[in-house]
Amino acid sequence: MSDAAKGTPDSLGSRIRRARALIRDPSALPVVPLVALMTLTTLGPLAMLTYESVRLSSEALEHEIEGRLASTAEVSAVAVGERMEGLAHVVESFAGRPSLIRSMSRRRIDRAEILLHLRELRSLGGGLSVVFLTDRAGQVVTLLPLTPALEGEDFSFRDWYRGVMSLRSRYVSEAFEGAAAGRPSVVVAAAPVRSSAQRGGSRRIIGVLGGAYDLTTIKTFVSRFETAYGTSLVVTDQRGVVVAAPEGVPTLEKLDDELVQRALAGGSGAATRDGVLYGYAAVPSIGWTVRVSVPATRALSGIREIQFGVYLTAGVFGVVLILGLIVFVMALRRLAHERNKSAAILASMASGVVITDPYGTVTAVNPALEELLGMSGGELVGRPFWDVVPAFDSDGGAVPRGDRFITTALLSGEVVHSRGYDLFFERRDGRRVPVNVTAAPIVDANKEVMGAVEVIRDSSVDREIDELKSSLVSTVSHELRTPLTMIQGFSELLMKESLNQDQSREAVEQIHNSALRLSRLIEDLLSVSRIESGRLRVHLQQVNLRDAVAETLALFPRQSARMEVQIDEALAVHSEYDKVVQIVTNLVSNALKYSPDDSIVTISAERDGSSVVVSVRDRGIGFSEEDRKRIFQKFFRVDRPEVRKRGGTGLGLYITKGLVEAQGGQLWHEPGEGGGSVFSFALPVSMGEI
Repeated sequence: MSDAAKGTPDSLGSRIRRARALIRDPSALPVVPLVALMTLTTLGPLAMLTYESVRLSSEALEHEIEGRLASTAEVSAVAVGERMEGLAHVVESFAGRPSLIRSMSRRRIDRAEILLHLRELRSLGGGLSVVFLTDRAGQVVTLLPLTPALEGEDFSFRDWYRGVMSLRSRYVSEAFEGAAAGRPSVVVAAAPVRSSAQRGGSRRIIGVLGGAYDLTTIKTFVSRFETAYGTSLVVTDQRGVVVAAPEGVPTLEKLDDELVQRALAGGSGAATRDGVLYGYAAVPSIGWTVRVSVPATRALSGIREIQFGVYLTAGVFGVVLILGLIVFVMALRRLAHERNKSAAILASMASGVVITDPYGTVTAVNPALEELLGMSGGELVGRPFWDVVPAFDSDGGAVPRGDRFITTALLSGEVVHSRGYDLFFERRDGRRVPVNVTAAPIVDANKEVMGAVEVIRDSSVDREIDELKSSLVSTVSHELRTPLTMIQGFSELLMKESLNQDQSREAVEQIHNSALRLSRLIEDLLSVSRIESGRLRVHLQQVNLRDAVAETLALFPRQSARMEVQIDEALAVHSEYDKVVQIVTNLVSNALKYSPDDSIVTISAERDGSSVVVSVRDRGIGFSEEDRKRIFQKFFRVDRPEVRKRGGTGLGLYITKGLVEAQGGQLWHEPGEGGGSVFSFALPVSMGEI
């Protein structure tokens, strides 16, 4: 047998033996095939599973960010709308003032009276740069700051004029450069001035009252928003013209953007373009738009890091696993940060906010809503909003689920809001709270409704303000009627009757006294305005109390009550002389008004440390314990026959308290021994006596 023939079976046998050895000991395999095998059998499926998980998480995070941007745009739009609607509401309240209407309704327009109203409106601040009034044809009657060149100018071509005349209601205008000095960039909040008389069932428009709102205030809001949340915010008017934007974006130029056009059409949602994520929404009720944006590189940085971790998985199993965990935690933290950011926006809003899914089930609420309803978020989340929070109309009837504003927003895909004080929500304790609501749908990029957001504001304070305004009108009208009747009656008597000298003098005295009474009422109202606006100024000096009291008593020469003064001649305070006289006059006038005949009214003063305490004691009708809690409130008058019979506005003690506190003092009341009242005030002692 040849060598070749013998070698063939030996070669086959050796191969079989080596294969059996490799099965028993895999480490004997070559390194490269072993690594490849382990990668394919172990790391390959794990990497694929990890990659797929990360991909799904990335998509979810992208959708989450888009949803948050859409919600941010909705909330920002509501905030801008509330600010501008609030300004328009203030202008509308001034446009409805009877005295302003009378000034416009007279045959000769009373510009002096109108300027008083314009000055008070402008003093409210808040960004009002120019306030003005036009007649029905749009010609300027007058304006502040005074600009004679503009008086009589025809502004009927302006958007604010056309908007008011078209809607016959308040209106927030497009942005433009004002015609006043400096040509500021402004929008105008305007409202119609209607005649007091009705024609054909409605009141005729006789003018337009407007306030030019400086865009600097809105730009400041945009700047703060970008600083706080790292998101750029652009606000446009109803034409798509930029009202406010970050640095580098010009204002008062039309923004040619499809998303803005969608918002102008009433849409809202989110989109991604050219590496930037956008959210957009329409501003409720005024037709403006809001567009928020953030670079995709910043918003999706967590996703990029996750993908980088997946690529490393194909290399080293241990490193990939650790990096995967780190990146996953970072992604969760970023996701939590985005959620916390939106939650912080909700929590910082003063109005209540509820967010629902497409079926009306509550998904989130803010603390303001919990406080408004007296319920915790746990009691609201997961339940249909209309079931857990009943709504009622002004007649006490329950509002059906189909008529709720949030239902309308979900079904129509449009922003809706309430007006007036006809809607009430029931708290957990059963108390019903008047509310104003704005409901808006949350729409994705495909215009599918993903849910709704409803902003709820407690309108109790607004109702109280309206009631207070009605009380003020009623009280002032009553107080004005008496002296005006006297002036009218005696002046007619002087014109029509032949009177002797004594009768004529008596008639003139009555007219003079009535005019003084009107002057005091007007001065009281002006004092209230100065106190509440913080414009009350005092000029402190050394004031001799006895001299101030003597001047006060000279104002009451003939009184049925007797006056006693117990004040050291050398006692002085660090105050303003005229205001001390006004304080003592108010207190003495009250004491005499409600004291019986032949009683004693005592004015005393004594040193108390670094202060001087002045007291006015009477033996009059006094106050109940319940009335004492309210005697220093504005327009408060005790509901008793002897008080109603003597008339008054209820402003005297309120003004007196403001005058005392403006000079660093205090005013208080104590019941008198044996009846009556003791009003005392403390002022700092004169600097020369310290």
